[in-house]
Amino acid sequence: MKVIMVGPDPLNKGGIATLERNILASAKDPAYEYTMHVARPEGSKLKKFFLVPLYTLYFLIRILVKKYDIVHIHISENWGFFRYVPFVYLGRMAGLGIIIHPNACEFDSFYERQGKSLKKLIRSTLNKSNCIITVSNEWAEVFRSISTTRVEVVYNFVDLPEVCDYKNTSKILTTSGQLEKRKGYYDLVKVIPELIRFDPELSFKFCGNGEIGVIYSELKKLSMDSHVELTGWLLNDDVKKILRQSLLFVLPTYNEGMPLAILEAMSFGLPVISTTAGGIPSLVKDGINGILVEPGDLEALKKAVIKLLSDADLRSEMSNNNYQKIKKDFSATSNMQKLYRIYTEVITKKQEDC
Repeated sequence: MKVIMVGPDPLNKGGIATLERNILASAKDPAYEYTMHVARPEGSKLKKFFLVPLYTLYFLIRILVKKYDIVHIHISENWGFFRYVPFVYLGRMAGLGIIIHPNACEFDSFYERQGKSLKKLIRSTLNKSNCIITVSNEWAEVFRSISTTRVEVVYNFVDLPEVCDYKNTSKILTTSGQLEKRKGYYDLVKVIPELIRFDPELSFKFCGNGEIGVIYSELKKLSMDSHVELTGWLLNDDVKKILRQSLLFVLPTYNEGMPLAILEAMSFGLPVISTTAGGIPSLVKDGINGILVEPGDLEALKKAVIKLLSDADLRSEMSNNNYQKIKKDFSATSNMQKLYRIYTEVITKKQEDC
């Protein structure tokens, strides 16, 4: 079966590109042949304006010249969604099976903000697909409320280290992702002074690009800049090195799909402190493999961190639970098998309908 996957360049930064890399690297079954089609170039707005139509035309030529079976489209939200609309309609016109795979954290609010005409276009585009793949049960319900298309859940997945060598005596607390307000990083900055008062030996690593200068200024105002390292964007291997050295992973985010950053932290056995946003409750069970708080609740965030800092036995238990959960539910093998099953069912259904 030939699958053409459409999305951002897998070499880019960000969650969708990481998911693409993981799928392409884990596609070991020779019965399924993947081709990557980059939907748009990187660069200036002017460059994108002139080249996006050519990238779309190239997609049309590819699907007409080579007999693909499935178009697997990684859509986003906001105006990024509309960038992928032509690929859905062109794939449908060519008679291919259409898989839409949203990896978006605010799709529900994006949809609600649109006027009547754009809502109709969004619904129509989703309904043109043969299957919508979401990253969690919570997001599956969102898309079932918008579209009549069949919805399936396939979790994001990560590589699992051979052994869990969790450092339960570390003093490093780590977070990773795009440094911005939506991810809750400013909330974390605000509670750092009280956490340092609780344990002056603590240090924090913020891994990721984004509003680095603004966050540094906020840390400077609080005289906390010496306790926090802002690493900038790191290669995945460098992030893994930091996770191996860390005691806890903290992500007090406001909106999420299924954060790969949390999955990676869990794979190294780190207890997770996060929020009830998006698909996170599918990953983190409060008191079992981490602690969940409501987004924006600074007092609860502080107490959650202090609770885990104070209880080595609980950290060890959560560490083991996280490693085993990734091994059982979020491995590449099990989730690639789900993808293969969906592809096969889509093609079988199309053949039956002919």
